[in-house]
Amino acid sequence: MVIFTHKILVLSHLFPNNIENSKGIFVYDQVRKLSKFNDIKVISPIIWIPSRYLFGDLGKLTKVNNKISVNSIDVHYPRYFAIPLRIPSKILMWLAGLLYTVYVLFEVIKIKGKFNFDIIHSHFAFPDGFSSVILGRIFKKPVVVTVHGSDINLYTEKKNHLKPMVIYALKNASHIVVVSTALKDKIIKLGINTNKISVIPNGYDPELFKPIDKYEARRSLGLPTEKKILLFVGNIYPVKGVSYLIEAMKIISERSNDIMLILVGEGYLKPQLQSTVKEYGLSNKVIFAGSQPHERIPLWMNACDLLVLPSLSEGFGAVLIEAAACGKPIVASDIGGIPEASNKFGRRLVPPKNPHALANSILEALDSNFDSGNIIRENKKFDFNNIVWQLTNIYTQVEHDNLAY
Repeated sequence: MVIFTHKILVLSHLFPNNIENSKGIFVYDQVRKLSKFNDIKVISPIIWIPSRYLFGDLGKLTKVNNKISVNSIDVHYPRYFAIPLRIPSKILMWLAGLLYTVYVLFEVIKIKGKFNFDIIHSHFAFPDGFSSVILGRIFKKPVVVTVHGSDINLYTEKKNHLKPMVIYALKNASHIVVVSTALKDKIIKLGINTNKISVIPNGYDPELFKPIDKYEARRSLGLPTEKKILLFVGNIYPVKGVSYLIEAMKIISERSNDIMLILVGEGYLKPQLQSTVKEYGLSNKVIFAGSQPHERIPLWMNACDLLVLPSLSEGFGAVLIEAAACGKPIVASDIGGIPEASNKFGRRLVPPKNPHALANSILEALDSNFDSGNIIRENKKFDFNNIVWQLTNIYTQVEHDNLAY
């Protein structure tokens, strides 16, 4: 019989569902590992859509189940009415946060009769962190807020109307977990007490991300065995810097004819980049592989020679430690939490927004001999099993402090 350490209510608007199976996969991976030692239920609010025919791609959200059970973890998907966050109004931003909280509150009330949780753990300072500290006051429960990057890097800019809600969440949380020291420094500058901030990076699943033969992986994916393959994994958004990677590929193709780039992921920038690739005559060298199931990502990583992450902003960069777990070197932007996530035995860091520096570093990395064994050994500190114990210790601490209070 398993004796659970804590009863945790996890709140995250990013979490996989039956329609978007890769959404917030990093939160799911953490929850799955934590559930071995803690009793966990998840609330992942979904935007209310009145009709699947009226809102384009968002219409698919009408098909998300209200509740599912994944690996014996109950996940609830309550609907909430969303106010567009781009509307420049502080009043509307507060209203958006409060509306989100009300819908979550109704779901918590339904759950609490059968699940008297000890702690609320939310991911992202807004809207989940904002809501969780209010719920914590209502139910007199301690609140842990994990900050991942975008919630601080974007929402705390001077002109961003979400900044007051983010600061409110951070100041009223029992404890804050950040995925990098760079994020911790930013939070301290917002006036948050350093004593309640812990740096716990994202982790990787060692059962999933591990080395396999490169050529075996390529044959499984139908990729050429004679080419040198660059890999990008992530959302195809401007902040990921993929446009600069395409520019770098143009430079690389002028110097070498045996290098190809594979982009795994989706995003609204994809059609524009596809046009650029065609314009540059790179259609046979740049492959848009689309979104891939999470369990297939290790196959793509093992098939590549080099992972590239040219982000303009990054809280941590989980794909870096996943690639390192497969023994792969990386070229990435020297920004945010990337230096902490990248492996000293297999990395080259470059300035962001610099295609020439990116191209040069990629070519140099491909000509270098990296010791995959050293990369894998150095990366073991990010093993999810280590991360889980650190988080469980924080749960014990905040629960004890709450009882003392």
